[in-house]
Amino acid sequence: MKLTASGGTDGATMVLFWPANLPDDADQLLRDDPIALFEKLDGEGKLIYFPCEGDGGYTLSLYLHEDVPAELAAFCREHRKYPHLLVSGEGYFGGGECVFKRDAGFIEKYKHMAGKVTVPDETYDAVVHSTDVPRSFYASWLRKHAGPSAKRAGDAYGVMWGFIVGGVLATLFGLFLMPWKFWFLFAGGTAALVAATVALSRSAAYKKVVAAREEFARAFPTYVVRLK
Repeated sequence: MKLTASGGTDGATMVLFWPANLPDDADQLLRDDPIALFEKLDGEGKLIYFPCEGDGGYTLSLYLHEDVPAELAAFCREHRKYPHLLVSGEGYFGGGECVFKRDAGFIEKYKHMAGKVTVPDETYDAVVHSTDVPRSFYASWLRKHAGPSAKRAGDAYGVMWGFIVGGVLATLFGLFLMPWKFWFLFAGGTAALVAATVALSRSAAYKKVVAAREEFARAFPTYVVRLK
């Protein structure tokens, strides 16, 4: 059986956790020193504390009594083995700021920050992998599944947003440094670029590449967990 989940972090910390596995005083410990608690519970096989490169969104695929597909396994790098991983109740994959013992208010408010992972209660032999997918493979996969024109639309969208950020900053500083006629030209150009970018985001080609990116994230997640 394959399970998937997505989550995000603003604290460069991702975990797969089960509230039932946390100690009774977890809410206080999470306020005092969450990393110490994560490391302790990770060492005890009560949660999985993932390597994390920074803030942002991450994806997880969990394979229960099933091998990882060969195409995905080719990009997997073993992170850690857990000879006795305890699964108790509803699990969550999300940022460290999402971890809770009793109050799920943060997750309920920011649903994109943590996804549910429902696995039968048991003690498992677990192997955790992180994936390393070459950018060339990703680009080739998008062209194949979304089409060359949609791939170009996605690339153009990213470039346009880069120019928008630069244009906004230049417009702000230009209030003090530019002659008014140049400032209005700059501001008008930036506004026109914003309008063009919004229009592109609503195009069929861009929506197609967005769907392909989501499909890629499910097929080649950031982390892979195998349970037996």
